[in-house]
Amino acid sequence: MINTQPKPKSRDLSNYQFLEILQTEWLVADLRAKIYFRHKDKEYWKKVKEGKRVKIEDISERNNLPSIFTDEGLRKDFEKKVYNLTSIPNFIYRNEEDRQEQEYYDLMYYFNKNSDVRIDFFGEIKVGKVLEYKPYFAAIKVQFDNGDKFDTTIDKVTRIL
Repeated sequence: MINTQPKPKSRDLSNYQFLEILQTEWLVADLRAKIYFRHKDKEYWKKVKEGKRVKIEDISERNNLPSIFTDEGLRKDFEKKVYNLTSIPNFIYRNEEDRQEQEYYDLMYYFNKNSDVRIDFFGEIKVGKVLEYKPYFAAIKVQFDNGDKFDTTIDKVTRIL
């Protein structure tokens, strides 16, 4: 027998609030699809992105609202909510349990060894690669393009995607 009862809501949000959250979640899923390198993980996040995109476009069209897919200015505004000028992006988690399961991997893959990064080197922007980073620690070791190695903190480093 098919269950025809609607799925209970986990959050009590207006359609507009839900649309805003979905757009932010889409950007985070897009980021994860870029930084995770296992094929299985990439495919999972691509699938999550596609599901969120369909829902965003549906709500957007039904309510005649712009979305991150139709309005470049809006997309840039949402990207500012996710991406910081330096350090780690604002990853989003459903709840504390999701954070505990996912955050370690987000941090590990974001600053994965050999990832290209931009470094604030005493006010000058330099480019290099991650040599070593351990999630939940502020320290990170990078190597500039000229071969010099430098120990710094993650608040001075941003991944180049």
